[in-house]
Amino acid sequence: MKSVLLLTLAALCGLSACSRAPVRSAHAAAAPLSATSQFIRTMPAASAPLPEAEPIAARIAFDEDHTARVSAPLAGRVSTIMVQPGQHVKAGQALAVLASPDLAAASADEKKAVSDARLKDSALARARLLFDAGVMARKDFEAASSDSEQSAAELERTRQRLRALGAAGATTGALTLASPVPGTVVERQLNPGQEVRPDLPAPLFIVSNLDQLWLIADVPEQLALTLALGQEVKVEADALPGTQYTARIGYVGEMVDPNTRRIPVRCLLANADHKLRPEMFARVHFQGGKAQSGIPLPNEAIVVDGQDEYVFVQVKKDSYERKRVHVARRGPLTSFVDSGIEAGQQLVVAGALLLKAQAGQDVR
Repeated sequence: MKSVLLLTLAALCGLSACSRAPVRSAHAAAAPLSATSQFIRTMPAASAPLPEAEPIAARIAFDEDHTARVSAPLAGRVSTIMVQPGQHVKAGQALAVLASPDLAAASADEKKAVSDARLKDSALARARLLFDAGVMARKDFEAASSDSEQSAAELERTRQRLRALGAAGATTGALTLASPVPGTVVERQLNPGQEVRPDLPAPLFIVSNLDQLWLIADVPEQLALTLALGQEVKVEADALPGTQYTARIGYVGEMVDPNTRRIPVRCLLANADHKLRPEMFARVHFQGGKAQSGIPLPNEAIVVDGQDEYVFVQVKKDSYERKRVHVARRGPLTSFVDSGIEAGQQLVVAGALLLKAQAGQDVR
């Protein structure tokens, strides 16, 4: 009986020892991994110039720094149109004339204010003579002075009103709409006799200098962070295949669009021949301004763990370490890594998934 008990205890101890096999810690990945070389293939890392990034869709737009949208500052009827679409105009050149009852009323108010100011100034001059002669009470002189100041203020108010309407010195109800910038009349939204109002949804004229346009593209955030102001980019318009233009980066957005995860980039695009048009579609070729070279790797050499990407580096025969990397340019078969590894290191290009499985999914 005693011998049976001893055998049972020995068996239980053996099972307990088996159940206490060491558990791999998540932090054990820092140590080199081992694998039989017949399942692993390596290659030496070699630096190479980054290829040109894939072209990004963009659109051509007006250069808003040299564009004006002219609307009616008050209600009126179109009496004369002086320009046509496509016509070049100078700054201050008349575009159209409106017959406006509101302007006529404003002009009449100014005339009335001029007449009243003259009358009050004359009354003040007489009051000063009488006050100096001692035949007028001080309060009467002060009242005349106050009336003169009020009439002068009213005159200034009416003149400012006319200046705001762009009709300073107007004596009739004719309001001239003028272009504030030199450029080309690219749009006209009025006809003779048409009634216009300040609250119309579209401007009456659009005048823009078409010698320079904007090119607007939404760029992936990784690429946008490598761009520099003044950097040259190549542009191809969909409507002009085979023709390449050069633009310069003028602005890189300060915010990432939360929906697209992209950053707006605006380029200045020379358009001396006026072949390009606003709202054309184009493709822009960006070249990162910071990282100009990287290490090319087949995509299967790069493993993903959460939001991070890694490659495996051979440290000695059948021994490998995992290195976090940054992918600067991603292609369908080959990607370029610009940080995390160095030229000359032996990189695992086949069998990376086997090493990842050995390292465990929870390793950081």
